[in-house]
Amino acid sequence: MPEDQEIREVSTEKLFHSMGTLLTGIGNVVETVERLLTSLNGIARNIQSMEEDGSLSRLLELLQSTEQQTAHTDRPHRERRSRRDDDED
Repeated sequence: MPEDQEIREVSTEKLFHSMGTLLTGIGNVVETVERLLTSLNGIARNIQSMEEDGSLSRLLELLQSTEQQTAHTDRPHRERRSRRDDDED
């Protein structure tokens, strides 16, 4: 009988330890999600502010312009590379 009692105590102790580990893990996930939501909220506020003061549309125009310039400058490089590949065949 004392052995059974000992086994039950050890099992109960392991159960409480496992539950504590599980709850700690859940708490860490909740904290991470909270930090993520706080960051996303901050980003949303910044975007809204940029939209209100007009800097968002200027940023988008700048990005589009840069993208077009990159595509335009990159085209000759791709054409040369393609010609080299054709020459090698």
